[in-house]
Amino acid sequence: MDWLYRLSAPLQKKAWRRAANERPATTHWPGWEKVRRIGIVFDSRAEEGYLESMRQVVSALQAQQRSVNLIGWTGEMRPKNALYSGRQLIFTDDFAWNGAVQGGNALEFMQTEFDLVVVLHRSQDSPIDYIVSRTPSGLRVSITGANDFYDVRYHSADRLPMDYFRALSAWLAKIPPR
Repeated sequence: MDWLYRLSAPLQKKAWRRAANERPATTHWPGWEKVRRIGIVFDSRAEEGYLESMRQVVSALQAQQRSVNLIGWTGEMRPKNALYSGRQLIFTDDFAWNGAVQGGNALEFMQTEFDLVVVLHRSQDSPIDYIVSRTPSGLRVSITGANDFYDVRYHSADRLPMDYFRALSAWLAKIPPR
């Protein structure tokens, strides 16, 4: 079956790139003080030490009585007979041949309604934009990107997520509810 996913990879990537042109599912933005449900999307292949910093971010946000869903793109097939606890990972076999989500953690993330979704990594060969565009959210934040469906592009020189979220939270407090 591995060969089938290699054949379908160009079709999947084409569908994922089109996500930037679609109208995303939106909900009410309650303002930073009232945000309770936060989704964080990242590339799990990021540099070493990054995942530990992500755990610190989740702990800090949970200490503020906020619910955090963390999901990371692996870019690989799901290993057989492997159990993943505590981390939500997205694998290439979570997607059909045409790029549509067919199950797994990606589908669960897309079916959850968030007040805020933050994307820490973007690339044209990943389904991150595709997933975020179909996830109901009050506000979408991205680190980089063109003029697309994200509400805010907040770039910071801070490399570690904990520092980035400190700066981002101060900035989000200035955005009024809508």
